[in-house]
Amino acid sequence: VQGSNLSGQNLSFHANGGRERDNNFLLDGVDNNDTGNSQLNIVPSVDAIQEFKITTSAYGAELGRAGGGVLNVQTKSGNNLFHVVLFEFLRNDVFDAKNVFATTKQPYRRNQFGTVVSGPIKKDRAFFMFNYEGNRIRSTNSTLAVVPTEKQRRGDFSELSRQLVDPVTRQPFPGNIIPPAQFDRLGAALAAYFPVPNRTGSNNYLANTKGIWDFDVITGRVDYRVS
Repeated sequence: VQGSNLSGQNLSFHANGGRERDNNFLLDGVDNNDTGNSQLNIVPSVDAIQEFKITTSAYGAELGRAGGGVLNVQTKSGNNLFHVVLFEFLRNDVFDAKNVFATTKQPYRRNQFGTVVSGPIKKDRAFFMFNYEGNRIRSTNSTLAVVPTEKQRRGDFSELSRQLVDPVTRQPFPGNIIPPAQFDRLGAALAAYFPVPNRTGSNNYLANTKGIWDFDVITGRVDYRVS
């Protein structure tokens, strides 16, 4: 595998110099490709996975199809004994170090929790596995933006070095000041929705946005031994 790119719960990688779309994904031997973008479709919980294998060449007849790599994921199966696993992953900004370039530490909370239950349905014949994983993420992200200043809202662009030109007469606006009579009514109304600057410099607005990301993963499996 020559390179990988992990983003959230989406997996993509390059193998043998091929594109991301050249890979083949299997889950318990069954096709697991997203028909829209040829990427991984179902991402099971890590605790539900027994093993996985990446094949990049000399594919067997049961794999085929891919010119890149083949990722085959095998989930856990039950047996004659009951097994219960509980897990919790916690990340909290209280325990995080501050970014060396940041002046403050952004709030971040992540709880990743769940269980895996497996066992027999009928001894030596039928077995089950059930997995649940919950993810609860709360974060605050800082974004720099450019918003109109108080002068610019009144049509005064004298702070700009670029000369503004009247689009009708093609003549420059004296002092880079647009007369209120020439304000576009729709543009003036939209400008009122911009927040006022809260910092100096070219990026004069700092926004702290709250992010909420909740998702759940449920995986189930039943095995029956015919003979």
